[in-house]
Amino acid sequence: MLKRALLYITFTLGMVLINQAQSFKWIKQIGDKSGETSPICKVLPEGQTIIAWRYSFTTQIDSFKATAKGYSNPYILSFLSKEGKAKWIWKPDSCYSTFTISSINYSKSIGKIYIIGNFNKGADINNQSFRGNTNGFIIKLDTNGTFEKIYTLSLDTSGLIFEGFEVSNNNDIVLGVFYDQNKSFPSSNLKIPSINFSINKTGNFVLKLDKDLNPIMASKPMYGTKFGKILISKNSNNILSTCIYRDTCIINGKSYFNGKNIFSAYITYLDSNLNFKKVSKIYTTVSTDNSITALRTLGNGDLIIGGWFRDSISIIPQQHVGYTMPLYACLDSNGKLKWAKLPQFKNGDWHNSYIYDLDVEDGYILGGGRIIGNTVFDDFNLPDSLGLFWFF
Repeated sequence: MLKRALLYITFTLGMVLINQAQSFKWIKQIGDKSGETSPICKVLPEGQTIIAWRYSFTTQIDSFKATAKGYSNPYILSFLSKEGKAKWIWKPDSCYSTFTISSINYSKSIGKIYIIGNFNKGADINNQSFRGNTNGFIIKLDTNGTFEKIYTLSLDTSGLIFEGFEVSNNNDIVLGVFYDQNKSFPSSNLKIPSINFSINKTGNFVLKLDKDLNPIMASKPMYGTKFGKILISKNSNNILSTCIYRDTCIINGKSYFNGKNIFSAYITYLDSNLNFKKVSKIYTTVSTDNSITALRTLGNGDLIIGGWFRDSISIIPQQHVGYTMPLYACLDSNGKLKWAKLPQFKNGDWHNSYIYDLDVEDGYILGGGRIIGNTVFDDFNLPDSLGLFWFF
């Protein structure tokens, strides 16, 4: 049985952990009221939590304070004890435009933390300077927050975004990569010579790295007009990748036609060598405002997905005309819906909700998101305010 936890975050991020009996385990405020947003989390097997958030100019967690250098709106990372106390923070030395953390992961066997994301125009990280219009990165830290290594696909090629990833049982890193040729400068082709891989037009692919961030192999590219993140998860038999495409897409050389102005979410199943095994369609919608932002696998092989949709999607028949609803659903191992949870709100109330991140650990499902309007999740009433929340 999945245990119950709720975390609620106001615009100044405040975190509350509630156990199955709905008694408080710990509560804390995160931030200094300067506009903290976009929470990301990873729960470790031993009960600690790694969190990241975007801030403007300054931020604070417990006794740790940070001031942004260069650009005023980067991300910061913090490691929390089982009791919710901040042990350390990490941030780039400086950045020259947007610096985004997309996902956090952890390898228990070697005790390493990995974070992925992208920066625009460049960043200074651990006294190293990186430049480029848009470039993805993966950074390796130890559990004391000490920087060990950074990897980017190319310092000469822009238009790269690292979006979702997993760490395998043998500590290989499986990474979802989006390449936007329209933003590529000066090269029109992306090449990874060490594994004989290239992509010559806008598309996405799955890349595998070893624990020291060296490329091992890549999947065939997938093409189409993409919406939302390329997300990665794994179960005992497959590496899973999900993405949303408009109209049509090409996966493993096969064309899938959704219909004109139709958006479809797909899960692709790959083996350990990144060969495609099968493709499943999750849902369709006509709304441009839909996204899958989180994909996690449960022990029994079921999948938990998070994100949002506007009005309706095919797997949830209830209509929510004019509202953006959080997508929080369970799929079986073939990508078919088992259940979906939606918030309740009064008729006529204006309501928009989003899920930005999910994690699963030790029977808990934790999700982070944003709400506007009076919202009820099961027994939990979330007040009418613009804010962020974590929920079970």
